[in-house]
Formats: sequence, structure tokens, C-alpha cells
Amino acid sequence: MSRRRALALLLLVLASGGCASLSRSSGPTLTAGVPTADELAAPYRTQAVELEREGQLRRAADAWTNALALAPGHEPSRQALKRLRERMDREFVEHMTEGWHALGRDATAEARRHFMAALAIDPDSREAQQALRATPAPTTRPAPPVSAPEPKPTTAVARPAVPTTPSVRPDTAPKPRVESAAPRATVTPVPRPAEEKKPEVLYAAAKAHLAGHNDEEAYRTLTQLTSVSPGYKDSTALLRNVRTRLVQQRYQDGLRLFREERLEAAIEQWRGVLELDPKHAYARRNIEQTERMLRTLAAQPRQ
Repeated sequence: MSRRRALALLLLVLASGGCASLSRSSGPTLTAGVPTADELAAPYRTQAVELEREGQLRRAADAWTNALALAPGHEPSRQALKRLRERMDREFVEHMTEGWHALGRDATAEARRHFMAALAIDPDSREAQQALRATPAPTTRPAPPVSAPEPKPTTAVARPAVPTTPSVRPDTAPKPRVESAAPRATVTPVPRPAEEKKPEVLYAAAKAHLAGHNDEEAYRTLTQLTSVSPGYKDSTALLRNVRTRLVQQRYQDGLRLFREERLEAAIEQWRGVLELDPKHAYARRNIEQTERMLRTLAAQPRQ
């Protein structure tokens, strides 16, 4: 490998944040730790395949583009990017066509879903932006007013006299006990202030939250437990599992809110993902793309 080739690859590694894999020494031994172009492009190829499988076509195209920038001579990547762009063009046209057909049937909610899908493929498309602007937003029907019930006429009912005895006064007579028909709700026991930091109490509370499928409270309790007593029983494994579930739940909730056109709420969910997993690349990219879409929509004049 020539000196110029080694320096060029080194710059690529530094630009992509991969400098930690290089040797700390300088001089002739520096080129020994420089990865090849295919090694640098391999993670982008893997990411592109996964993104395309998930239907995130635009991000997949970006990953293929990065792979080709690192290894321009890789013909399979070039063909994959070509097929992906053809698919994006085809699906963009399909979504736009279906959106206009739905709008012609006054199915505005369906039309907006298709136009939003087209914008997800090409956020810079003025055609999709104008179509979304021209589609009325779904309105929520107001609830019918609830009228107060008319007061029922009351009739005087003669009450029988209660016989009393000299030994029992009416005001001290025992009242009958009325049992409630509603079942009592199960409440997770709250530890007392003096016991709230005991590992066994926190562990029992966390297990109760997990049994009740309350991952948010279980995560907070397990986090406190690991700070008070690291490695207590299987608390580390429980915390790791519940964090994984919360990350998946918040990420999927963000995708659902995005499909429902609640873009700000989707961003909040993905930010919650980053609070638990700051290295979650998909959540970070989704935030950037959705914020860009919001700026694009806000800049368009309303019709």
C-alpha cells in the first residue's frame, strides 16, 4: 500500500469516527492498522440492507451512498443502490396516485397517509408538500352536549316509627354495615421512608412492578436499586431487560405516532429512546429527518 493511499484511508477513518482502531504509534508502523476500503464500507452495507428490509428507503439509500463513497469500485453496492432508487421512484408515484384517488373519494385520512409516505421517501418533493397542504386535516367530531337529567318528582313517604327502649338512644343505635359491591383494586405496596433504600424492599417493589407489566416504574426502581446496592441478586439483568423493552416500546410508539402524523409526539418518543440508549442511531436519524420535515412543512404557504 502506497504512502498516499494510506494517508487517504486514514483521513476517511478520522472523518467517520473510527480513529480509535488505529495504532497510536507514528511512522512506518501507522499503515499496519489502517483498514481497507471494503472493511470501512462493510458496516454501511449491512446497515443499508437492514434499513431497506424495514422499509426505511431513504435512509437505506444514504447508507448505500456512504458505502460507495468509501469503496467506489464495489459493483454489488452500485447495483443495490440503483435497484433501491428505482423502488423509491416507483413507490413514490404509487403513494401519490393512491393519495389523489383517496382525495377524490373524500377519504382525507387515507389521502394524508399516502402523501406522508411519499414525503418520507422524498422530503424535498414540492408535489407531495403541496398535495398534503391541499388535503384537509382530519377533524375530531365534538362530543354531543350532555343535558342534565330532569329532577324526578318526589313524594312524601311515611316512615314507620322506630321503637326505642330506655336503655338505647336512637342516636347511639348501631348502624348497619353496607358492603361495597365493587372489588378492591390491587395496589403495589409503597415502602416506608425508613425502608425505601433497603435493597430487599426495592427489589420486591421492582418485581411487583414487573409482574404488573409496569416497565416504567420497574426501570426507575431497579435504577435506584443498582445505585444503592450494585449487583444485588439479578437486578443487573432485570434492569438490562427492562431497558431493552422500553427502548423498543418507545421506538415503535414513535413510528406509530409518525404514521398518525403526530410528528412532534413522535420526536418526543424517540428522544426518550436516546435517554435510555444514547447510541441508538435509528432514533437519532428519525429525529433529524422528522424535524427536517416539520421545517419543510412550516415553510410552505398555507392554501
